[in-house]
Amino acid sequence: MRLLQLRFSAFGPFPTEQILDFTKLQQNALFLVTGDTGAGKTSIFDAISFALYGEVNGKRKEPRTLKSDFAPKDRLCYVEFRFESHGETYQIYREPEQLSPKQRGKGFVTRKHKAELTLPDGKKITDLKEIKQKIEQEIIGLSSDHFYKIVMLPQGQFQKLLTEKNTDKLATFRTIFGTEYFQKVTDAFYSSTKSVEQENRLLIQQNQNLRSKIHIVDSALEQELHSEFPDDTACLKLLQQQNQRMEQELQQLERNIQQKETEFQQAANQLTHQRELHQQQERLQKFQGKQNQLEAQQAEIAAQKQFLQQLKQVEQIRGMEQQLRDVEKMFLEGQNRKNELQQQLQQVRQSKQELYHQQEQLYAQAEGMERVQQQLDSLRQLFPLVEQLETFQQKQMELEQSISWTEQAVERQRMVVESTQLQELFRLMQTTEQKRGELEQKETEYQQGCKRYFEAQAFLLGEQLQPGQPCPVCGSQEHPCPALGGEEQIVSYQEILSLQHQRDEVQTQLLQLEQQLEAKQQQLSDWRIDTPDFQEQLEQRIAQLKEILQTPLEGWDSEEPYQEQLRRLNSQLEQTTEYLIPLREKIRQEDGTLPTLEGIQQSVSQLELKLSQYRSQRESCEQQDTQLQTQFSQLEGQIIQLEQELEQKKQQKGQLEGQFTQFLQQSHLEEQEYQTLVAQLEQIPQLEADIRSYETECSNVQAVLRELALQLNGQELLQLSVLEQKQQQLQEEKQRLTKEREQLLQQFHQNVSCEEEYRAHLEEIQQLTEKYGILKKLSDLTKGTTKRMGFEKYVLAFYFDRIISRANLRFDQMTNGRYRMERMKGQTDGFDIQVMDFYTGQTRHISTLSGGETFLASLALSLGLADIIMQQNGGIQLNTMFVDEGFGSLDSDALCQAIHCFTQLNQGNRMVGIISHVPELREQIANQFVVEKNTAGSGSKVFLKQANQ
Repeated sequence: MRLLQLRFSAFGPFPTEQILDFTKLQQNALFLVTGDTGAGKTSIFDAISFALYGEVNGKRKEPRTLKSDFAPKDRLCYVEFRFESHGETYQIYREPEQLSPKQRGKGFVTRKHKAELTLPDGKKITDLKEIKQKIEQEIIGLSSDHFYKIVMLPQGQFQKLLTEKNTDKLATFRTIFGTEYFQKVTDAFYSSTKSVEQENRLLIQQNQNLRSKIHIVDSALEQELHSEFPDDTACLKLLQQQNQRMEQELQQLERNIQQKETEFQQAANQLTHQRELHQQQERLQKFQGKQNQLEAQQAEIAAQKQFLQQLKQVEQIRGMEQQLRDVEKMFLEGQNRKNELQQQLQQVRQSKQELYHQQEQLYAQAEGMERVQQQLDSLRQLFPLVEQLETFQQKQMELEQSISWTEQAVERQRMVVESTQLQELFRLMQTTEQKRGELEQKETEYQQGCKRYFEAQAFLLGEQLQPGQPCPVCGSQEHPCPALGGEEQIVSYQEILSLQHQRDEVQTQLLQLEQQLEAKQQQLSDWRIDTPDFQEQLEQRIAQLKEILQTPLEGWDSEEPYQEQLRRLNSQLEQTTEYLIPLREKIRQEDGTLPTLEGIQQSVSQLELKLSQYRSQRESCEQQDTQLQTQFSQLEGQIIQLEQELEQKKQQKGQLEGQFTQFLQQSHLEEQEYQTLVAQLEQIPQLEADIRSYETECSNVQAVLRELALQLNGQELLQLSVLEQKQQQLQEEKQRLTKEREQLLQQFHQNVSCEEEYRAHLEEIQQLTEKYGILKKLSDLTKGTTKRMGFEKYVLAFYFDRIISRANLRFDQMTNGRYRMERMKGQTDGFDIQVMDFYTGQTRHISTLSGGETFLASLALSLGLADIIMQQNGGIQLNTMFVDEGFGSLDSDALCQAIHCFTQLNQGNRMVGIISHVPELREQIANQFVVEKNTAGSGSKVFLKQANQ
């Protein structure tokens, strides 16, 4: 990080804005911040740390207390810091939490802490957490605590890194060098060792549970399992042998079960076959009885067949009779239809005669319709001219209305301007009166404060008067009546100055208001403030304008300026009027009058209606004529076709009457007998069904008897009870063997599972034992003991040795070769520091150094740490360092050596800032930021002082 510019306002003792431009430093970047005690030198470094981290000096101050007590309440406290890191420029802006006056009314509101980080690409970040993460992890690479230990050494805390506890040193180095990974490795080894040990114990316990689940058959296995310390390998071998014997027994049982199953199936098949034979025998006997029943019904079925044949003959004669009746009916209906068609034909002839007379009347109206068409064409030619005339007349009326609206809008615009100016004048008058009252109040407070101040001064002088001693005011040695008062009445000079400043500020504001009021009066020359009833008239005029302007201007929606709109509308009105005059003359020449568009439309509608009615009547007559002619032709055709059909029906009737008489004679039936059989014709379907059913049943019974006789030929019938008893015995024997096999199979599967799991456990125990031995050695090695460092401490000690070695390069120079720092390796932690004193040849603890020597040692250690950090982590550039005080404890030689060390750092492109009031530093450092207290205790200011100034 390299400083470019620091700008802050109302911060600490600085009430006004201060700008520190570090780019103006001459020759090098070694600079001194100097000034009187209490002027605010440390506040400059506080501003840098607050800008970066939002806190000050390791949180020794609350950010809400950073606002200057010397600054006005309405002045904003902020810090803006621009710096360079990794060759790119960053800028950060912060405001601490502070009180600010309310925008409306009296009192204060709390303004929250806010910040804005501007990145090199212009992107801005405002989230406080994101800014903190960006600063600590990417841009600077250090937390605020490490920043105060390495980069900015605060007043009174520069030796913190040197003398802090070993645990604090370890925490600091762990964060800086990122050695948490090494401790994680140690913890991982320890955790893995414990995990393997736990897994091993779990497997041993699981083996004990497995031994209790084994089904024991072999005596040797039982003896080994129940021994006090079973041998897992021997148990596994005996279990394997027992499982092999159980598998052989299972195979033998499976063969016996298969044999019984074969015998059982043979017995079941024989039983099933005998049952089928018995069923067929019973069925044969049943169908033989049914055959005897059918033979007994043969005579009855023969009589039904003869009666059925006679009914069918009557049915045929009956159909011929019905056909004759149908033909006679159709002949009669044809005669009636012929009469109806002849009547319709006569009506059509009459309609054609009437239509002929109507057509003659329409032909007589044709000449009048031609004159109507000519009149209609004339009106249609005049229609566009009248329509155009009325369009322009409507446009003329709209333009006149728009001109009226525009003139009203221009007047309203003038009223709006007048109302705004009068309201501004009224407001200025009221504000001026209020400010005059406020000035009188501030003047009274100031006069009272001065009076109290002088009384307090008199009281202080009266307290110091001694009898016989002259008064410093009048010189009298007698003091009969000294001034009375108390400490609570004392008013400081700063308070008097503050009251005077407030009065002057109000007076300046009043003068500005009076100037504004005078300028506004010059704009409104018609209104005079000095008139008696000016304010009353002003209020009345404002109310009047407000009431007028509240009424909206209807019909106005144009956004065009009023004056321009008015000129444009007048021009359009003139053009429209010029076009209307010749158009009216042209219409009068065509029609003789000046008709309206509505009148023309009505005339056209009437003429069109008249023509339409005439045409409709003609079309209707023509359509009726066509329809009547078609209807006449159709009727004539239908009559001719119907006469031909009647002749055919007459001939068909004669033929059917001859056939009916002939069939009736051939059947040898009397009329009464014929009618009786006709009434029984409905029995034909039932008789046919009964006869078919009897014949089908006879055929089926004979077929079944032949099939059963063939199946039973040569078959022996056995007793079913004997066969069922034999099958039951075989079933029970098979079930017994199956149950024995299932029981043995379950024991076998359980033992096989135990064998496989037992073998897997033994293999896993062997692997875990080997793994445990390796992990145990690694865990003991990385964890360390009371005599040996752990893994992470060993790595940190390596870094600490490099830091001390780097620090000794400067510490040796600062102490003229007297001291060298060493790590105390004899201790358990190994992070304490001792110094080798080459004057005495003895080593002693670092705490035995003097104050100045401790300051030099801390400075050298901080510089060494910064060097190692930059070498180890390329992402962190610690090319800036700040030191606050500590130089007053150094003698002249040590001070020269320290300055020489800082000069060498600066030549290495490092910026070094020192806070001190030591005169020797002012003489030797060219670049100085001088902090001075302002007069009358009103805060401080800072400016750059260089060697040539």
